[in-house]
Amino acid sequence: MSRWKMLETWDRDLPGLDDEQLRSRLLLAREREQSSDRSPGRNAKARRDWRLRREAVESEMQKRGLL
Repeated sequence: MSRWKMLETWDRDLPGLDDEQLRSRLLLAREREQSSDRSPGRNAKARRDWRLRREAVESEMQKRGLL
């Protein structure tokens, strides 16, 4: 799956992912959120989008009892 397709369907894909895939998405979202904080040229929307994606993964993991 291409990276763009994954970002477009991020929330819809979460229930169908296995535990390891959820963990990798959580790591990706955390890394991108943190990197957008450090880069002065990044816009606030990117940071907010990655925070929302991270929170969606964390919510799915809580539903499954993984967090």
